[in-house]
Amino acid sequence: MWPWVVVLLLLTAGAFAPSVTTGTFVNGPDSVLRLSLVSTWRNVPAIFTQEFMIFTEGQYRPLSYALLALVRTVVSAHNTLFWHLWLVGFHALNALFVFALARLFARKTSAALAAAALFAVHPMASVFANAMNQFHYVLAGSFYLGTLWCYVKFLRSRRRWLYLLGLPLFACGLLTSKMLLTLPVFLLLYELLYERGGLRSAVVRMVPFVALCLVLAPCWLVFEPHPLFYDYPDFPSGSGWFSLYTFVGRTGLHLQGVASGFGFERPLQELTERIMTPFHPRFVLWGMAVAGVMVVCVVLLLRKHWGGVGILLAMVSVIPYVSTVFHRTREFISWNYLYLVVAGFALVLGACMDSVLHMRRRALRVGVVVAVVVLVATYGALLVTANVHARSPESYWRHVLELNPESEIASVELGRTCLEQGRCETALRYLFAPRVKSICRSSFLMSHYYCQDNELLAAAVHFHMATDETITALDETNRLQMLGAEIVYAAGALDYAEQALTQLLMTNPYDTPAMRMLAEVLSRKGYVSAGLKYLEEARRLDPHDLETARCLERLRRRMYPAESVAHERITPPGPDWLRYLMTQRISPGISDAMIRLSYRLKADPVIQVEGGKCLLSIGEPERAREKFNMAIRFMPSHPYVRACKLSADAEVGALERVGTERETSAARDATMWNDMGYLLFQQGKLEEAVSCFRAALKAHPDSAKAHNNLGLVLSVMEEHKEAVVHYRKAIALSPTDPEPYRSLASALMAQDDFAACIETLSAGLKAVPEDPELKLRLAWVLVIAPEERLRDGARAVVLAEAALRTATVRDARTLNILAAAYAENGQFDKAVGTAREALELARSRGDEDLVTTSERRLRLYEQRRPYRPKSPRTLP
Repeated sequence: MWPWVVVLLLLTAGAFAPSVTTGTFVNGPDSVLRLSLVSTWRNVPAIFTQEFMIFTEGQYRPLSYALLALVRTVVSAHNTLFWHLWLVGFHALNALFVFALARLFARKTSAALAAAALFAVHPMASVFANAMNQFHYVLAGSFYLGTLWCYVKFLRSRRRWLYLLGLPLFACGLLTSKMLLTLPVFLLLYELLYERGGLRSAVVRMVPFVALCLVLAPCWLVFEPHPLFYDYPDFPSGSGWFSLYTFVGRTGLHLQGVASGFGFERPLQELTERIMTPFHPRFVLWGMAVAGVMVVCVVLLLRKHWGGVGILLAMVSVIPYVSTVFHRTREFISWNYLYLVVAGFALVLGACMDSVLHMRRRALRVGVVVAVVVLVATYGALLVTANVHARSPESYWRHVLELNPESEIASVELGRTCLEQGRCETALRYLFAPRVKSICRSSFLMSHYYCQDNELLAAAVHFHMATDETITALDETNRLQMLGAEIVYAAGALDYAEQALTQLLMTNPYDTPAMRMLAEVLSRKGYVSAGLKYLEEARRLDPHDLETARCLERLRRRMYPAESVAHERITPPGPDWLRYLMTQRISPGISDAMIRLSYRLKADPVIQVEGGKCLLSIGEPERAREKFNMAIRFMPSHPYVRACKLSADAEVGALERVGTERETSAARDATMWNDMGYLLFQQGKLEEAVSCFRAALKAHPDSAKAHNNLGLVLSVMEEHKEAVVHYRKAIALSPTDPEPYRSLASALMAQDDFAACIETLSAGLKAVPEDPELKLRLAWVLVIAPEERLRDGARAVVLAEAALRTATVRDARTLNILAAAYAENGQFDKAVGTAREALELARSRGDEDLVTTSERRLRLYEQRRPYRPKSPRTLP
């Protein structure tokens, strides 16, 4: 047996040799090895708390991270060779488990070896053994296969210690992945169908496994990170079924990847459309196929053919992933879910080989052996090729782009790689290629690049483009907030940087980069001792971080200088630039700077669009058209760019062309006309905007966004009744979008219907319970409603305080609403304190109108009088 084990280990090591010294996905900047809590054994207790779930996509799977923390105590995250061997070693261990499991069934050792070899060198192993972020899948596979071997061996030998050994392995697996929840189902079916055991004895043996599931059930059902730290996705009604339909409907794609070992590098979600009905042809077809395979599995198990064991393993192991609601993730389909499916597939092939080897025809036996050897060699060659591609991010993502030329993820990642290499123009061609539909991530990367290059206006432009798109994940919000802090810090606006970083640390108290930057901010402001405290906390969390150590040493030298040092002179940014960054208001000075920037950065399509808009605003549509044409060369199908171009065409009098394109394109691209309408709305051209929104609705009557935007324009034109109709349609079409609720509330308030306004905002909060803007608006209406029966100060306080807790920054508007709520509830001391804080923030921002408003309200609260506006027709 041992020679076969050595052969298997050598085979696995040889397949991964090309990439074992490269850290593309092992210890890169996005690797779990970079987490501050996964750096020392002292953080292990924190890893087992629910707060750590903010780093695990809201999943409770602490054991793999705790194991990494124990090893990271003595091994640096930069030791690429060790960590790659770590991953390959666990994969090899799983291959040995497959071999040991197959040996329990196979009559020929060669068949068991073939099954293990097929699993060890399967090309899809590259997904798991080359990426540290997939370690929990590999470790869960070890516990799953280890427990399975112990149980089967126990049934064969009746050695009780094997059964007892399986229980702690199972418990460890439950702390690693939800996938282990399916193991009791597998064991029960195996014992009843394959071993033909008694139902009663089988159920009794399952009791400890089920008890362990029940003991750990609160970890999945109750444990949740605080919503301030992590925001679970909101799933509309039926999402669980939709993901099931999609998962089953894409069985063919799964089977293709597992059987051929080709094309698995492609992001699976880009190849899959959501299936929303059980009557979809693909779901019906593959659903029948899956049902047929289940019947075959039962027949094989009853006939004691261990190919049924492989099929059962493949089918049962994916059960937790077929429902996004149960798995609590937006990723409804992924290659990552198929690790044990590959193991089951290998067992099926091994069982087939074992059956043929017992046939009398020698030629058939030789043919099968040759076929299996060829298949192992083919898989090995494909795995080596995949590992060669994984040697660098650029080669990997280029290969993905070759496999799927329309891959948006690969294009953006290639652009990111080029930026890291300093090739900006090449990066722009990938980041804003026609295949990239959502440019939020691209603009985020460009903003960070420009910030590092001290191109702060360009960084601000891309920052706004990155934040303009809807961000649903809290971690993306935190990334944007960190980027905003970097921009204002680079500009010298230290107060704003301190505020943003402090708020960021409230949502992620383990963010050591934010601690380092905050320490630098405080140090530059003269608060060196306060900065040292943040650095000491960062050092406690991650004692091996060299950057923290360098910052700590630098601040200590400032704290205790060997000789007198002149104070650093800080030049804050101009008010125009700061106002643009905070509110997107473009002053004449910023407009001129933007136009000059667009001539300097001609390869950047986003800068060209912003420069064109500035030229359009100063009455130079011809030059604006040139800018838009340059942007369209990069993004020919992007609706926003095309809308800007058509707007410029209209300005220069090319109305016939605009009208023609409208007729030919409206049915094809309603989004473009919606965006163009919004641009015209911003320019004050209300009639033209209404025309565009109506064209968008003619092309796509179920566009909630177009209904809402049309309602906005009609509200400005004081056609509130028609606006209300469109707002209600938008809510019906998109009940989880908070914007139509806000718009409808404003229209109802303009008609003095405060009761309906409160009802609308309350309904919005039921649909989107975590939206802070809805909470603020409802709090405001409950304070300023003219009828006493509608006012509710206590509820307004609860809503405003909740909005403030989840706000990204403490702003004067939120504080003013909270102060008004306190006053309405009779808490005038709190109202005065909150109003004073709002006044200070308004003064620091230089907003004179807000300063005047805050001062007037503060005087009311000091006189112990609530705020009562004369004409309460507008929302804050």
